[in-house]
This record gives sequence, structure tokens and C-alpha cells, in this order.
Amino acid sequence: SRPVPHRSTSTPPRRCLEEGRPLHAWMGFIDVDEFLIFRGGAGPIRHLGQYLSTKHSQAAGLAVHWILFGSSGHMDRPASGVLRSFVKCLPLRHAQHQLVKTIVRLDCTAAAWSPHAFHHNCSGQSVARTDGSPIEGPRAEEPTHVDLALHHYATKSRRDFEQKMVRGSGMKRQRGWEYFNFVDSWSVVWNFDALRIWDDGAIRTIRDPAAAAAALEQYRAEMHEDHWLKGP
Repeated sequence: SRPVPHRSTSTPPRRCLEEGRPLHAWMGFIDVDEFLIFRGGAGPIRHLGQYLSTKHSQAAGLAVHWILFGSSGHMDRPASGVLRSFVKCLPLRHAQHQLVKTIVRLDCTAAAWSPHAFHHNCSGQSVARTDGSPIEGPRAEEPTHVDLALHHYATKSRRDFEQKMVRGSGMKRQRGWEYFNFVDSWSVVWNFDALRIWDDGAIRTIRDPAAAAAALEQYRAEMHEDHWLKGP
């Protein structure tokens, strides 16, 4: 892992920490194009609070690695929604997946370096990745996606990305078609984890019949009432 750079804290995460500390035990900093998705290894746990308290209660925070998705061949915004429509991602060990977003334990978190990394002040307690290994800073050279992943739909369809370029970036970082083409060219892996929250009709829309059949078989074997972050 890499150390956190010493730079000033951005205002929104700092305010969230200050206002949330009296009200909540945990807080995640996740963008609107990012979705926390449980993976098969999590077993019967499909509730985020239960997962944190059961598997990571002694950590100062939980760092979740990205899985970056491309356009899946969509030119226009699909009517079926993000999770149903974008199902091809970069290989899991790709360098783009080194970055994490952190769900912090508020009683152990003093300040925010960025939405990706924080200053923690609980002695002997570090931020853990989903496989239990410690991490310092916003990225780790070997991504891990045990139990939980953060699906990042950075481009969506070609039309969506075109509109995003017109709007500009809130991070003052303008990405052009070279980024879209880079993500799309690497998005060669089918990923159906998010599809399992939908009915089997959504899975049948996948254009690869063999991949769709395999995903549907797995879907039918699962307990879907407990799948999508649902508690008791």
C-alpha cells in the first residue's frame, strides 16, 4: 500500500464527519455512479451493517476496491437502468482497481484526506480491506474483491459520456474520449453480480447465450429475498 499524501482536507468529507459522528457508527463516501455490491463469498450476509459488525468490527474502516465498467456496447442510455445494462468490466486484477473507497468507523476517524483515504486515531486499529488485510492510503497494488466490491460505472453509454463531458467534472478533471475508449477496450469480462438483484428476465437480455444461461442457473440457486443489502 502507499502512504496518504499530506494535503488539506476537502470540505464536504470533513463536514460529513463532523455532522455524522454523533448520529452514526459508520459512514461511506460513495459517488452517484458507484454501487456497493455483495459477491458470492459473503455467504448469507447481504446487509451492510451486519457485514461490518460481524466481519470488520475491530477495523478503523473498511476499504472496498473498485470494479470499473464500460459501456457494454450501449450507444444511448438504456431504458433498463445501470445495474441491468452495464455488465462488462475490466479484469479484476487491473491497475484501475487498485483504488478504494473507505467506509469509516466514525469513532476512529479524525479527518479526511480525500474521499478515498482518512486519518484514523484508534491505537492499534487500521483500515482493513474486505479480505482482512490492512491498507494505508487510497490504493493497494493488489486489488481484492472478497465479499464486497464497489462497482464504478464511470462511462455508462456513449451518449451518457458525451453529456458528462459537456457538464464537466466536479473534481476539475476533464476526461475525454481517450478515457472512454480506454475503459471500453479493457472491459472484456462479463460480471453478473449486480444482475442478481433483478429478476431472471433481466439476465435473459444478455447477448451472450452461454453467459446468460450460466448466470441464470446461479440466480435460481440463490436466496434473493436476502440478497440486496436487506436487513431483518
